[in-house]
Amino acid sequence: SSFAPPAMTTPSVLPPVGEWRFVALVSGSSIKRAAVLEVFPHVQVLTENVPSGVRPQPVGRDETLEGATNRARGALLAHPSADVAIGIENGMWPSPSNPSGSESSGFVDGAAIVLLPRGAAGSTSTASAAAGATEVLQSVTAPPDMVATRIAGPITGGVVIWTDELDIPSNRPFGHGREGEWSSLKDPHSVLTGGVRPRQAFIADALHQWLARQASA
Repeated sequence: SSFAPPAMTTPSVLPPVGEWRFVALVSGSSIKRAAVLEVFPHVQVLTENVPSGVRPQPVGRDETLEGATNRARGALLAHPSADVAIGIENGMWPSPSNPSGSESSGFVDGAAIVLLPRGAAGSTSTASAAAGATEVLQSVTAPPDMVATRIAGPITGGVVIWTDELDIPSNRPFGHGREGEWSSLKDPHSVLTGGVRPRQAFIADALHQWLARQASA
């Protein structure tokens, strides 16, 4: 299954993709880097390890978005001259067949991809939660049920892209990761899809779809 975010309520102030030269990516993951370069081969990627500010295994779309946003803001603070920062955070949440969130029932894995333009990181000081939430909900494609009040600081002109979801086996066949992740594998997507759609493809496909929408707008 997949989650389709609503249309943006305010226009993005991201520069045209063709003008991107330097992209700050908040991850040392070779998978995420490869996905970004697959979609934007003309850019130079500046990697930066920035804490997500959430648990190693985010649970729920709100915590997943929070982690991605914090990473993107941190990347801009570390590389203020970058044209765009990209924060990618994988999380898990109950599948549509498990609305109660029972741990014994179905969950899915998905990722939030946050794109922020230069200058959107805001202040390093903590702004009011209400102001931060207002800016986020007005300026990005956050789903209406998103709880964004834990995102500190105003963020303007950003875009949130959600990947397709991956059904997580209820028996968790790969064992948990060292920090509580639902899988100990770096790329459970590849294993669960028989190599058809590795994690890189989930991220790249979402970015390709966003790019196609920009071209047709």
